[in-house]
Amino acid sequence: MDRKLLSRRQAFGIFGAAGATSLFGTRLFADDPKKIEAPTADFSKLLPLQGSGFYKFKLGSFDLALVSDGGFVGEPKQLFPKVEPEDIESAARASFVSSANIPMHVNTLLIRTGKENILIDTGCGANFGESAGKLKQNLTNCGVDPGAISSVVVTHAHPDHFGGLEVFPKARVVTSKSEHDFWTGSADLNTSLAPEEMRKGITQAAKGFFDSVKDRLDLIEGEKEIASGITLLPSPGHTAGHCAVLINSGSDQLLYLTDAMHVQSIQLMHPEFQIMFDADPKLAEQTRRKLLDRAASDRVMVSGSHLSFPALGHIKARGNGYEFVPRIWQW
Repeated sequence: MDRKLLSRRQAFGIFGAAGATSLFGTRLFADDPKKIEAPTADFSKLLPLQGSGFYKFKLGSFDLALVSDGGFVGEPKQLFPKVEPEDIESAARASFVSSANIPMHVNTLLIRTGKENILIDTGCGANFGESAGKLKQNLTNCGVDPGAISSVVVTHAHPDHFGGLEVFPKARVVTSKSEHDFWTGSADLNTSLAPEEMRKGITQAAKGFFDSVKDRLDLIEGEKEIASGITLLPSPGHTAGHCAVLINSGSDQLLYLTDAMHVQSIQLMHPEFQIMFDADPKLAEQTRRKLLDRAASDRVMVSGSHLSFPALGHIKARGNGYEFVPRIWQW
């Protein structure tokens, strides 16, 4: 894949040459330890990551692994531009996180069915600085040769989901047709809460992504099984063709929320908090509630792109919101 396509500036339209400076005056993602109030939020001091960067588990007959790509730091007051600062402060305090900055994990999901090795998203690549882009190394740590990946599912065309595709130059790339058609067509982001320059950067990067994979792209329409036991679920709002993924094996299920939720500690308590990256914030909120309601009522295990690693557990309803119940770690 063309490295120029995946420059920091193009990644979300907010990165300058010096790194991670937003185009609207303040920092959105901090990579300078001096700018970070909470020591645990400084991913740059966690290199290499604690542990080996993966968590393996069984789902029926499938072998799965959540593989970390690292992460970055977001500022809640910028992430939720329509929420009053005092409400963010209250939610952050109730969740025991900083209202100034919060670690945002980037996860990928490896599914080994016995016939195929399927990877859900590819992380950031070189787009978000040294604190991310660790997928290749962590796959190796997990005992998986990146060349063994037969298919990559790109759940939506944001740079922290397709940025690592260059590691898999021969893999089939699966995404939704509605996602492709949106970004290669009008790409109307008028309802997004993101600043104009960010919208332009996101659109440019998405168009470049689709152009770069056009010879190996498999477009899926609607809810469809892409391999035995693996189904794409249209979950629009974050982007027009954003998809969650449902994995079934035997009597076991895993619902992968993808980007229906970004800040677990805050958005579970306040699912109405709309994040700036959503193309259609109101629809994204509806989708978030729909998926979380499904997970809670069906008692199905969940994971997601930005849940706190190892990002595996269950959802239960709590008041007007939800609660995450982590799965007990299995050694």
